[in-house]
Amino acid sequence: MLLYGVASAVATVAVLHHAVTTRHQFYPTVIHLVTNKASLLVLCNQAIVCVVAFAYMIKSLFLGSLKPTEVEVREIQLQRTAPCACTLADLPAAPLRSASTRPCGTPFPRCALP
Repeated sequence: MLLYGVASAVATVAVLHHAVTTRHQFYPTVIHLVTNKASLLVLCNQAIVCVVAFAYMIKSLFLGSLKPTEVEVREIQLQRTAPCACTLADLPAAPLRSASTRPCGTPFPRCALP
């Protein structure tokens, strides 16, 4: 993962350097970066690498080193919690439509929190 992160950072620096040296001004550089598919791909890839690195840092900071059984328990809890988090993220828009169904008409999953 470290090699992939470093390669992604090098590619991002190369894309940014190319955009700055060819456009010479801020606004044309930004427009080039967000409209060129290749540069947008590299920038989004770097964003994903940053999110994964941040998640790994938070995990190691708060959880430290876990035993394999503890990791399995945490993964099971995460699998149970993820649908509930998605439902909670959708709640602010819920008063705008029927309270018991999603926009597609399927009912909300019930959260079974421990």
